[in-house]
Amino acid sequence: MAGTAKREADMEVQPLRLTPRWMDAYLLVIEAEGVFDAESAPLLCGPLVRLLRVGHRQFVIDFQRVTRFDNAGIQLLAAARRTIHAGGGMLTLVAGPDARNALKTADLDRPALLYGSVVEASRACRAAHRR
Repeated sequence: MAGTAKREADMEVQPLRLTPRWMDAYLLVIEAEGVFDAESAPLLCGPLVRLLRVGHRQFVIDFQRVTRFDNAGIQLLAAARRTIHAGGGMLTLVAGPDARNALKTADLDRPALLYGSVVEASRACRAAHRR
């Protein structure tokens, strides 16, 4: 019985897996899957800020497959978003209902930031780029 409980607990704690893909020369979409917390958030946020510094400005993060958020990870994401915005970039998020509730804690659930699909988030980034 103890072995079964351990396997179930291990299944719940999936390390964050990030799958980046360029939609075009300007827009990077990153699909996130697993747990987004203080330990894993720098794996996403650090590279975004480095990409901003070398001239990339449009980012979509797809959180639809993230199984758990913690407040510390969300706070790091909010800080990265502020840095990207201050640098003239745009970060949009894609999230389902559970992720939306978690993102509310850092005011990341605003309509201009949070979208229901990658297509919608990508359109918002492209529209901001044309302005």
